[in-house]
Amino acid sequence: MRFYGFIKIEEPGNYIFETCSDDGFNFYVVKYESMVKVLDNDGTHGLRCVSGEIELEEGYQPAIVDYFEGKATNIQLQLYWTRAISTKTNINKEYIALFSG
Repeated sequence: MRFYGFIKIEEPGNYIFETCSDDGFNFYVVKYESMVKVLDNDGTHGLRCVSGEIELEEGYQPAIVDYFEGKATNIQLQLYWTRAISTKTNINKEYIALFSG
């Protein structure tokens, strides 16, 4: 399943994203008209966490999420972020908007 949306960036700088997902998850940010894969946690697997870093400008940044769930025995998906100089937090709905397409 693919979701499209935006991430609201209030301060430019390096951002670290992390996902913990049970089965496949990929996270992209569109920079300079190209999809940049920030997180690659693809495939069928139990709960697994990965992280990636990207430099982002202030404003609304286009984002794409691909999510795959195998046998629905344990559905889990968490997405976190932090600036390289702060503490990891969940991305709340004020800063991310996704819709399926």
